Amino acid sequence: MFTAQSSGDNLNSTSSLTWDALQQMGIPVSYRAFAARWDQEDQLPPEQQVLHKMVDKFDGTGLTLKTAEEEPEVGTDSGQSEVEKMAKRATKLGK
Repeated sequence: MFTAQSSGDNLNSTSSLTWDALQQMGIPVSYRAFAARWDQEDQLPPEQQVLHKMVDKFDGTGLTLKTAEEEPEVGTDSGQSEVEKMAKRATKLGK
């Protein structure tokens, strides 16, 4: 899972995994089991909420990991050129 998350960070995109893909990676989890664990984490202090730190959202098809991608606001134009966007990504990688 960390590889998928890092890949999403490097590509400045989201990283999604299906439940089948997770099971093929050796992570025996289903939607129901994940949802139950997610709900249990709500009772823990924030520093112990591992899933909440890693997962942006999940549903019946899979989950989306949190990455460094910044989602644009609907209806706004960032005004950045492609060169500016590439430079910004490059400086993030250098940190």
